Amino acid sequence: MRKKLISIICISVLSLSVVLSGCQSKSSSKNNSEVSNQTSTLDEDETDTSNISKFEIDPDYTADELDYDYDEAEVVAITLNGDNISCKSSDVNIDGSTITIQKAGTYLLSGTLTAGNIIVDSDDKENVRLIFNGVEISNSTTTPLYIKNAEKTIVTLVDGTENTLSDGENYILDDESNNEPNGTIFSKDDLVINGLGSLTINANYNHGIQSKNLLKIISGNIDIISNGDSIIGKDGVIVKEAVINIESQEDGIKATKVEENKGYIYLDNPEITIKAKKDGIQAVTRLYVKDGKYNIETGETNENSQSNSDTSTDYSRKGMKAGVNITIENGEYTIDSEDDGIHSNNSITVNAGTVNIASKDDGVHADTELTINNGDIKVSESDEGLEAKYITINDGNIDITTSDDGINASSGSSTTLDSGNAPGAGNRPELPTNENGEADTNTGNIPEMPANENGEADTNAGNRPEMPANENGEEDANAGNRPEMPANENSENILGNNGRMMPGGGQGGFDESDGSELVINGGIVHVNAGGDGIDSNGTITINGGEIYVDGPTSGGDGALDYADTCEINGGILVAAGSIGMAIAPTSGSTQYSVNAAFSKTYNGETKVTVKDSSGNEVLTYTPAKNFQSFVFSTDKLKSGETYTIYAGDTQEGTFTVSDITTTVGNVSSGMGGGKTGGMQGGRPGKNSETNDNTNNTGNVGNTGNTQNNSNNKVTNSNSNQA
Repeated sequence: MRKKLISIICISVLSLSVVLSGCQSKSSSKNNSEVSNQTSTLDEDETDTSNISKFEIDPDYTADELDYDYDEAEVVAITLNGDNISCKSSDVNIDGSTITIQKAGTYLLSGTLTAGNIIVDSDDKENVRLIFNGVEISNSTTTPLYIKNAEKTIVTLVDGTENTLSDGENYILDDESNNEPNGTIFSKDDLVINGLGSLTINANYNHGIQSKNLLKIISGNIDIISNGDSIIGKDGVIVKEAVINIESQEDGIKATKVEENKGYIYLDNPEITIKAKKDGIQAVTRLYVKDGKYNIETGETNENSQSNSDTSTDYSRKGMKAGVNITIENGEYTIDSEDDGIHSNNSITVNAGTVNIASKDDGVHADTELTINNGDIKVSESDEGLEAKYITINDGNIDITTSDDGINASSGSSTTLDSGNAPGAGNRPELPTNENGEADTNTGNIPEMPANENGEADTNAGNRPEMPANENGEEDANAGNRPEMPANENSENILGNNGRMMPGGGQGGFDESDGSELVINGGIVHVNAGGDGIDSNGTITINGGEIYVDGPTSGGDGALDYADTCEINGGILVAAGSIGMAIAPTSGSTQYSVNAAFSKTYNGETKVTVKDSSGNEVLTYTPAKNFQSFVFSTDKLKSGETYTIYAGDTQEGTFTVSDITTTVGNVSSGMGGGKTGGMQGGRPGKNSETNDNTNNTGNVGNTGNTQNNSNNKVTNSNSNQA
């Protein structure tokens, strides 16, 4: 007869009030030396995953892992009462306050055990099942639950019960050479946790739950406060529909074994909250997220300090990390990290989900490939938003705010907090070197300040280059802070194909190409960047979608940047920003573009409107920041047609599309484009038409199918095609 766990609580406790003859009891003695708390992690040096493939993960849920019931005839009851233990089976050995389970079977535990622990040591090729029915075990010198040997151990949490395991800051180790055991729950074999009850773990020595094989958490409500890592599965970690709350001095959840089909983490619709000093979730090979809710905070600022807190910063503090690849099928993610929000040493694929990231480094970084097939991704704070050598965006709603590049296709290295997991580099300057030729990390990447006549740093100068002067010797504000382009003997720009694009075509960035690729096939992308808006150290290809870039206000970056080519074959592109380094799509495009340089710098929130000769709106957009350059492309642009462009109420000019990229205005040699369209007008004038949709400050087209981005700035329409 099978019953629910809760149904036999009274029977079990009442029938086991005394120690029966079948239980053995011995005095306790410990000869091992006492060891203070340790914070070493498993296989930390095993970081080379170059030979590991992108293998499939099979969670392989067995019937006994999913079943919370038990067979009444198989139950061995163990009652805990302070420092007294009672049972009725010879399969259980009692040595003082230590319980050793020696045979496979099902064991029901209830009550409180002080300065005691449970040891599972079974040679049987069958499972050991521990049913926690309101258990509280504390031990100041060793692990409360130590699984030495078992085919598999299943810990079941009875519905409605609260269970607590606590250890101390100093351990008497069973195996000093390997620092074992070193977790509040420590298992040398496969470990499974299921049930509908709760489990609280106070890991004062080191780790919370650790398995040296596979760890599965099927269900339950689990709270862990750990002085080391909170959850470790060496071979792998699988979490199904559990609710887990973690406060960790090191990593939150991790898998560590570098081997094919091991070292992975598989998350199948759990609800997980992590506050970790180091990484939130770390898989040394694969991280696969099927669904679920995740709230992850990493870094020094978390309110989870412990007595042995490491004050150094020479470690990884990423939100989610994997050595081989990360796949996100669905789920809700809120990540606040001092390092990359989501990081892979190889590839990342996002198929769906809602992702919100605030990062002190990159938002989403992959060393090799980043593919976004769908999902809502918002990077509200970051150094660089999306970064990988090969970036493909097929669909989704993407909103990025950065201090540096918004989207960066690059193969180089960039600032990182843990060596060996270096993100791609972008185009940051190289660190200064000291007298030994080594990078001088004390200076960071800040250029040396200009000096005054006394050899002292001139703080008034800042690190800005001197502004160019006009014919009267006055600072020419229109020049921005662009460096003067190198010239040959004919006073022509000599950057050629290695510099910025020349009028009529040419190359984009100063950096040499590294073969990086950025491909956008669909979706809605909005970028607000302090550095380059969209940047590739190779090529950019836009085949569809809607891309809106609020680029830099400084002259040293551009809303659009590339080393080789930028081809647009469909979709909508708007890139607004400073004029100093502005470039446009190249001649290999099949869709027309316009590279407009306005007569002055306009304040953010000034609406730009483009109308055809009949007065129909072709495109409107309201940049969020100051701008003078306005690059755009839409399938509404037609060869030979004439258009008028407005900035606010000012008619900046009239132009005719005459090449695949038409240049409008006083475009410097640093700006790309095709043939120049004449600026007619340029005088203040009232825009004859106003936008009726006052809730949306930037629009493409007129009325029609409306879709707003996360900043409520852009509305796209499908009517009144030019």
